[in-house]
Amino acid sequence: MDKFKPFRQSPHGFSLLELIVVIAGLGILASLAIPNFLKYLDQAKIDQAKSLLNSAAAECLQMYRSEGISALSKKPSILEREPLPDGYSFIEGQDKCQAIAIEDPSNQESLLTTLGLTIDDISGAPKVSKWSVFKHPDTKYACEQWGGCGEGANVRAIIEEQNRRAEEQARLAAIEARYNAWLKGPPPGTGNYTQDGKDVWAFQGRILENKTKYDEAVLNAARR
Repeated sequence: MDKFKPFRQSPHGFSLLELIVVIAGLGILASLAIPNFLKYLDQAKIDQAKSLLNSAAAECLQMYRSEGISALSKKPSILEREPLPDGYSFIEGQDKCQAIAIEDPSNQESLLTTLGLTIDDISGAPKVSKWSVFKHPDTKYACEQWGGCGEGANVRAIIEEQNRRAEEQARLAAIEARYNAWLKGPPPGTGNYTQDGKDVWAFQGRILENKTKYDEAVLNAARR
């Protein structure tokens, strides 16, 4: 006799409610994970752009040593060979050794920090200066690490909106906490709870559909 029983598929599948709950949970996880992933992706693009501009500056200095001041009007070959990170493009007229600058021109609230450098001839010696502008508060640190950091025009508005959302989330969390405290007790919530659009009937901590169900629960309890 075979000691292994044959596999039998359960006649009970997932209910529609169970599937909805699972899908909703996956949606919540995705909404939390995707923005963070995109932010890390943009941070990687900024690091890649910094590395490319540093290499370009090193090449320009080498050209300056062999060709003199005329080298500053040339475009370093690395900027011809290596593409800019996705989303970046050169600011018009700033792709030569004398001035190199890149930005994301498509979005005034971009996470991609604007990066630039200049090389000047000071008394026969080259001087490299770096500057940057952050358009979004999440990339302020990347801007400061490059040097010459400035704040974009929309940063204040973004910070104010972030603060407003945080305050609203805190307010809603406080409402939810008060509701749960009422519902769970002690004593467990009984009656009607209405606050900020939430209208709930409950009897001894059990949520009911409406006042009719509540009146039935109260009547049944009285008969016991």
